Order: sequence, then structure tokens, then C-alpha cells
Amino acid sequence: MIKIRYLLMAFLSIVFISLNAIGSTIDSYSFNVEDLNEFNNKYGDWQLTNDFNSINLQGKSIPLEGLSKEANYGSIETSIRNFIDENGNLLKINENDLKTIRVVNSNDEWNVKFEQEYNGIKVYNSKVIVNVKDNKIVKLKSSFYNNINIDTKPSISEKEVRKIAVQYLGKKAKVENTELMIYPVTEKGNNFFKLVYRVEFSEIFDEKPIKYIYFIDANDKEIINIENAIKEAAIQGTVTVPYRAEYPSQPLVNANAKNQEVKINNVINAYTNTNGFYYQDGLSGNVNLLFKLKGRYVDVDNLNVNEASHTRTISVPNTYNVNWSSYDLSYQKEESNMYYHVNLLHDYFNSGNALNFNELNFVTDANVAYGPNYCGAFSNGLAITFSRSTQNCNSLALSSDIIYHEYTHNLIYGIYGITWITGPEGPALNEALSDYFAVSTNNNAYFAEEVYYGAPQGTNLDNNYYYPIDLGNGVYQDGAIFSGALWDTRRTLGRNLNDNLVAEVLRMEPNSFQQFLLDMLVADDNNGNLNDGTPNINAICSGFYDQHTIYSDYCRGHTNGPIAFIANPLHNDRILIDEDGLDIVGTVAGSLSSPLNYYKVEYKFYNDPEVLISQGNSQIINGNLAHLDVNNLPEGEYQIIVTSRTSNNAVQSYRILVNLFRLNLNEAAITCDGHPCIASPDLIKSRGDIDVPEFNFPNTVDECTDGNSGSYLEQQSVENIQVENLDNSNLYGQPVFFKGDLVRVTMTIWCGQLSDQLVIAYMGDTGNAIWEQKARTYCYGTQQAYYNLSATFNLDNKEGNHVIRAIAGDYTNLGTYCGAYIYDDNDDVVVNVISEPRGTGSPMFLKAIVREIDR
Repeated sequence: MIKIRYLLMAFLSIVFISLNAIGSTIDSYSFNVEDLNEFNNKYGDWQLTNDFNSINLQGKSIPLEGLSKEANYGSIETSIRNFIDENGNLLKINENDLKTIRVVNSNDEWNVKFEQEYNGIKVYNSKVIVNVKDNKIVKLKSSFYNNINIDTKPSISEKEVRKIAVQYLGKKAKVENTELMIYPVTEKGNNFFKLVYRVEFSEIFDEKPIKYIYFIDANDKEIINIENAIKEAAIQGTVTVPYRAEYPSQPLVNANAKNQEVKINNVINAYTNTNGFYYQDGLSGNVNLLFKLKGRYVDVDNLNVNEASHTRTISVPNTYNVNWSSYDLSYQKEESNMYYHVNLLHDYFNSGNALNFNELNFVTDANVAYGPNYCGAFSNGLAITFSRSTQNCNSLALSSDIIYHEYTHNLIYGIYGITWITGPEGPALNEALSDYFAVSTNNNAYFAEEVYYGAPQGTNLDNNYYYPIDLGNGVYQDGAIFSGALWDTRRTLGRNLNDNLVAEVLRMEPNSFQQFLLDMLVADDNNGNLNDGTPNINAICSGFYDQHTIYSDYCRGHTNGPIAFIANPLHNDRILIDEDGLDIVGTVAGSLSSPLNYYKVEYKFYNDPEVLISQGNSQIINGNLAHLDVNNLPEGEYQIIVTSRTSNNAVQSYRILVNLFRLNLNEAAITCDGHPCIASPDLIKSRGDIDVPEFNFPNTVDECTDGNSGSYLEQQSVENIQVENLDNSNLYGQPVFFKGDLVRVTMTIWCGQLSDQLVIAYMGDTGNAIWEQKARTYCYGTQQAYYNLSATFNLDNKEGNHVIRAIAGDYTNLGTYCGAYIYDDNDDVVVNVISEPRGTGSPMFLKAIVREIDR
């Protein structure tokens, strides 16, 4: 049986074979330390941080010129534009290329967002966000590309690109919208740009719901990227005018159905007010009334049976009351429950102060009873959908937690303007924020009780998960670290203040846990200077760092316990075992009330006891904590642990994982001096030690191994790798690989299903052991069949052994160089690259060398 996996994220952020984009090869985000020093000389003490694809400046406030205390939307925008224009060369931002997207005011605190256009064409995910307090700039976030230089005239028409897009998905596909835009592509740390069409399709409801967005090159018709606008959530929740407060076993309670549409004579729309009262004058005789669970902000549909409705013909003047308890025939009144809770959260998100999100002022389609066997809920930014009751879960529309969670996804989509928060931690951040607003609204830390029968207690956000050591267990588990930090902060600050701070930070659009903490301090600041603290910095830093070790330098001196932090190496870094060893850099310091008394740095190999590396009793700020000699250590996964202690015996530990590895080139499937170099099915077919084991698995030169679940020719596997030399280099009549030769790598894969993802990776310098992706895609239109993926590139200008890896995986991204899921397959080939003839006389015997291991 083919494995059933709900891999909606399998389609997200997929970059395809060719990365030959047009544009500068210079890093666009060129605002650097020298620029920061010049900026600080001009404006005072500011801090520069990087947040995925953007830079953030926060620090001492900068007064905006020409503003009075009665600043309005127009004057704020103009003053900010003047500031950007004045500092354009320094900030690397061209003010003329900025389009205003929003100007939001909350208690005289302004949030202004611009998006970049080039020759009038939108640049994808490029923005500038400025926060102003008391008419002073306190925060600037920029992902502006300052080096775009491309022709903006497309070679193919919008009509033609629609036809091309439909060919990929078949006759059932329906194009909803197309838009011409400029799409940045990152390769080897540099930015390139392509003119593309963004093609948005209608939702497809098959085994799982999908809403495709294609990015197609407007000149050569190549697919640059595919996104899926739908995002899955954890299995959680309860829903009900009548409604249930939180979960299914609670009693039904009647409430006012506010914002509901009442259609009169199928022509006039009247709406109920906050008390559920509707009124329409100017009528006579008999009128027909049509009631549905539909209103200004939500339209409830039932995907299993006809949705609830009620009609009545009545003479006027008259009074007619409707109670949905009599007319909602859905399972346990799930439609009414949905209507009530969507309206409740919509109104809360527009209740004032920072909670003034007009991004949700549209009619959200809310679908209940999706199925028949699916157990979950999802949002695509415009609609939310919930599964029906099954043998594994109750109706998810009966959980207000899950309704709030999915509706918050719609809010995040509206704020960020893209289908998913980008960056490695973006998806987990998205889930965490949705979880947080759900439990905050219900005022208890338990999320989605009585929904999933295997976990009736739900998920507890009052947890002790730590960053970053507890990352790596999926977006929902990773998100629990961050939602736990928000909940702990709320415990001290209260719902109103904490929710408003979180709402203000959302306008700043952070992409990582640590940047969110920084932005929360910016939101809390009251004098434009983070260096002297903020009104609630102790509570914020305690919730984030003391409880979950999410750290910012600004939190030093504002925590209940001591500081222990590792800045380098990074969590999950791969460390090549060599004579240079490993420098451990970070911070150890005291707490708010007590100085540092002692610290130690240790390592731990799997489940072995901790081993001391160094210790001391002096504060160290962003300095060298220890040096670890790794040369004689075994390969594998290590924890690096920094523990600090204060004079009053408060203790804190910060943990990361690193992987130590050696390269063993003899473990590749094949080593070749000549071309073509072929790792045939005899060498690499199948994977791991499944029912048909791969010969000499895993056939990789490092610690990367294969998944050992499933069966051969049911799930994915790499079946053949061929490396051709397109320059056809030879030496003494023998084919060879020279430095810089143009090669074509073709991997043959068995595709188990359409969502299987494929990567070709390359290591040109085994001394540094750094991988780079040369191609990444998925099984286009192919499942239970073979598929070929090719990549053409030049070998690095370095003599020695070069490694090429083929990956067939389930979850990959632009940083994937080893498939790590239970069905993934990884296989390597090694080619020997030379720079010049090896001498004269008899030719050297060149051959492909298969490892001498008995079969």
C-alpha cells in the first residue's frame, strides 16, 4: 500500500532545476557593520539584527522632522518617506520604489508598511516596515533589493501563461488570478531576479486539500516555484448560536447572533447588531425572509449535508424571532458553533488599541464536515475548513480552540501578505501564534480538549520546552516552545497588555523566535531607547528566557535566573572533525538580583555522561567560553551545554546539538576517475535495509543515512546516478574530469507519490565539507513510476575528490543536504577532478572503482 501522508508543506518553497536568473550577484542586503557605525554616528545607539531575508534596526529613537503632535496618516507617511529618501544611500533603499500598503495608528503609535516595486511591478516579499512612537522612529525592518536590473517586458502573454499553468494540473485546474511580478532567487548567498507570473489556482479537494500558486518565468516559461496556500494544523478543538464555550462535552448556551445577514425578498440585506437585533423599514404587504449562518465576516457551509437555513413569509409590520436551535440540524450544532466563535474572535481582533486588524474585514468561508476520513483543519488565508466526526476524532468545528487557531492563520496571512511566515522558524511561529490566541481567548493553557480521541486532554501550552534544544519535532511541537513563552509572559502581564504587545509585534512581521522577542521589547518601549530597558522588560525576558531560553542581549540583567547562551556554533551545525577544533562562543552573566558565581561548559555524546570542557567564575559577554578538541572524538550527535549559577544559587542551562562527522570517501557508491560515472541500480537501488535492502547502504560519505520504513517500489528511492562530462575532457585518450568542467548529473528516482521531493547536492571541497544544492523539485505528475531529474553545472576550480549526492525525500528545503525522514534515500558518487596532465609517457590507467565489499 502506498503510504498516506498529509504533506501539504511538501509543495511549499520548491525551487527548481535552473537558477540562471538575471540580476546582480552582489548581496542585496548590503547594510553592514560599517553602515551601522555611520548610522549610529548620525543617530545614536542602534542595533542591527538579521531576520531571515531582512535587516532590522532598533535602538535610540529618531525624531521625524516637520511633525506636530496632531500628526495624521498623510503627514506620518510623508515624514517617513523623507527620512528614507534622506538616508537612501545608507539604508540601501530607493524611496521612489516604495508603495504604501498600510498606515496604522494605535494610541499615537504608528506602523507603516511599504512594498517594493521596480518599474511599477511588485517585487515578491520585499518590504520596508517602520514603527513610530511619539513622532520618533523606533524600529525599521527592510528586505529591499537595491540591485535589481532586469527587463520588465514579458516574452509571453498572460493568456499564454494561463494555458501553460493549466497543463501542469490538468483539465480540473481553474486559474483564479495571474499577476506579473519580480521574483528574487537566492543562490550561494547571492540574490538574482526573474520576471515571473504568479498564477493562483482554485482549491482542489482530493485526498487532501491543495491550493496551488505557480511562479512561472515570464520569458522562458520555466516554473520557478510552487506554493500551497493551505496550511494544516494540529488535531485539536470544539465549536457552536447555540454554542459550546470550548469543547464538545460542555452544554449548549444561547447567545446573540451578531453581524448575521437577513435577506428580505431575496433583494435587501439587513444585518443584526451586537445584540442580535435586525431592522429594515420601507416595506409593505408580505415579505419573504431568508436566514442563513452567514454574515459580514463569516459564511458557514456544510460539506456533508445541506447547511442550515430558514425561510418565512410574514406580513408587515410584525415581529419575528429565530432561534437556530430549531433550524440548525448539523452534527451537535457545529454550524452554529462555528458562526458564533468566528464572530467572537473577529470582534476581539478589532477591539481597539493594537488590536485593530482590518485584514479580517471580509466574509470568511467557514466549511464544516469535511471528510469523510480526514481528521484535521486548515486555512488558506481566505477560508477555514474543519473535518467531520470520524473514528479518530470528534468534529473539529466543535472546538473553539481550533476555530480561533485557524481564524488566526487568516489574520497572519493578511498581515504578512504571503501564504506562510518565511524562514526556518516561520512555520512554527505561525502555529505558535495561532495556538496562543486560541488559549488566550479561552483563558486557559489547554488547547483542543476532547477533539482527538487519542489525546482527549489536548495540548498544554504551560510547558517547559526549551529553545533551541527542543526544536526538530515538527512545526507544532517546535511552535509549542514559542507559544509557551507567550503564555508565560501573559501570566505576568495579563491578557490585555500581552495580547496588545503581540498584536503590535505582528505588524513588524518577525520571522524568527529571537526577532519576535526583540520586536516585543520594541513594542513595549516607551522612550525610544532599548538600552535603558522597557516598562515590562523583566516580565518579557523572564517569560522568554527564564522559562524557554529564547534570548536577546537586551535581556541581560533583566532575568530571574542567570544568563547562559551559545552564539557559536549554531544549533544543529555539522562540524567536520579536524585538528582546528571547535571554539564555543557565547555569554554567561548574572541575573536581575544576583551576580554570576560560576559557569561550566560541557559536552554530552548521545546518552553518555556529560564531559567538562571548561569552567570559570567571571562574566563573559559574547566571548570565547571554551575550546573543544574534536580530533579524537567519535562521530555522532553531541549536546554542547553551558550552565551558569548566581551567588544566590539560581541555575540556568543552554543546550544546542551539533553533529561531528568525518568524511569517508570509500563509503560512496562508486568513485570515478573518468566519465561517464554511473552508480547503477546494482549498486544503489532501493534504500536502507527494507524488504529489498540497498547494496552496502547507505552509500554516503558522511553521517547521512537512509530511512528504513516502508517497502521497495512503494515509497521513494534513488535508483541510478549518472555524471556526464559535457566538455568531454580526456587525458592520453582516457576520459577525465578537469577543474571547472561542465557536467550534467542525472538521478533516476522511483516516485512513490506526487509529493516526493528530489534534491541534487554537490560538495566541491572535501576539506571544508560544505554542501550546496544544484537542483530541487518534486515528482511532477508521477507516482508509482520512475522519474529523471537532471542538473547541469560547472565543477569547482579545485583539484581532488568531489562528491555528488542524490536525495529522494519527504521534507526538504533549500538547506537540505541529507534526507532524514523515515522513507528518505541518500546516495553519493565521488569523481576525481584533476587540473593538468599527470606526466608524460605511459598513460595512467583510469577507471571507475566500486568498493570491494562482498555482495
